[in-house]
Amino acid sequence: MSTLARLSNSIHTALRSHLWGREAAGPPPMDYWHLSRTPFASLLFLLPILMLYEAGLYFAGQQADQLRNGADLWLRQFFDQMTSLLGLPNAGPFLLPALLVVVLLVWQWRSRSSWQFKADTGLGMASESLLFAFCLLLMAQSQRAFLEQDRWLLQTVPTPSTDLWPQALSYLGAGLYEEVLFRLLLLPALFAIFRLVRLSRHWAIILAVIVSSALFAIAHYIAPTDFFATTNIWHLLQTRYTHSPGEPLGLLFRLAAGFVFALLMLYRGIGITIGAHTAYDLMVGILINS
Repeated sequence: MSTLARLSNSIHTALRSHLWGREAAGPPPMDYWHLSRTPFASLLFLLPILMLYEAGLYFAGQQADQLRNGADLWLRQFFDQMTSLLGLPNAGPFLLPALLVVVLLVWQWRSRSSWQFKADTGLGMASESLLFAFCLLLMAQSQRAFLEQDRWLLQTVPTPSTDLWPQALSYLGAGLYEEVLFRLLLLPALFAIFRLVRLSRHWAIILAVIVSSALFAIAHYIAPTDFFATTNIWHLLQTRYTHSPGEPLGLLFRLAAGFVFALLMLYRGIGITIGAHTAYDLMVGILINS
């Protein structure tokens, strides 16, 4: 078996296990490595981030939309349009986090995994998140050293405020909802689409990872309010390149980071994936840039 075939088969097993709740060979033993990947463990691990972010936006009042990142706004715009088309009343700002909780609970129920959660499981997930975030920093520095460019940081949420709290709030939302959009929703959707056009499972998985990572990288060049507008992505990239010659490195890093997050989603679950993304954004946006 070739290296590519072994890799795609391994990813396929992970995809079946973690995205649709079907274990390839029966229920796994409930050690840390399996327990930390369950949707229920991810939900409990993410609840503090979700509650802190949503509560912060609620008390921000009219400034809330300025603190939301693109993925958050796009998801909310989509659900607002859907409820409007169905003639349903606007559910308000808490529809999206409520749907996220419901999705994880339904996923947990379908997976038939254990509903256990221990304090050391949460501690381990936090440690893994910090470890993977630090690895992303090393990857970014390696790219910078190799290509000798200055713009190497993943700036996921531009914010005009110089206060640390609004910045931190924005980075929490970026780590949370970018992963919800591109990994929890888009990755399995792309896999399903590629299977519908009769691609093999192996190629469907590989292309789903590549395409979702590319869309994740490109999304950083689209203003949050321009998602439903006609946007010339190539023109945007050319404009950014003209004003910042180091921008291709930023695009390359975002593409690599998207690939890393996709693999984390497949092998370590949505909780650690969001944790790693959030930790990285906070490290770069608060500790380093400040």
